[in-house]
Amino acid sequence: MARRLAQEARALERLVHPGLITLLDTGTVGDQAYLVMELVDGPSLSTFLRDGPLSSQDAATLVQGSPTPSRTCTSRGSCTAT
Repeated sequence: MARRLAQEARALERLVHPGLITLLDTGTVGDQAYLVMELVDGPSLSTFLRDGPLSSQDAATLVQGSPTPSRTCTSRGSCTAT
């Protein structure tokens, strides 16, 4: 599992896009692997869901306010916005 996490982390470290949370660091402590990611300011998803599932309208509004990464990234990890 740690090997797979390290492989995924190396791939994520190269991706830079406003719609992606930046991976800052990775490591292991004993047999536990960890990721250090950018802090995103704002309410958590659990806050949005505290009163139950979002309506389709509320979910669409939430998603429309967020930048979305392109579905295509080059092998070097650069993404272009669509």
